[in-house]
Amino acid sequence: MKTINIVREQNIKTVNDYIDKLDVDFIYIPYEDNNGIKVNINESILKGQLVYQNNDIKRYSSVSGKVIKIDNNYIII
Repeated sequence: MKTINIVREQNIKTVNDYIDKLDVDFIYIPYEDNNGIKVNINESILKGQLVYQNNDIKRYSSVSGKVIKIDNNYIII
């Protein structure tokens, strides 16, 4: 890795173009028991909405979207 001495490097320019590379297609929320699921397939949900609750475990949606699938211990948004 090259170390840059800012005092000697006079040609440093800032980057004007910024591209966000975070483009996640699906969010997977794990669950342990089918009885604790609080949403249905094809249901629109909001960020922060409770999607799973069982005993002391509560899981909330981290995004707004639509529940696509509930399978293999994951709620897929």
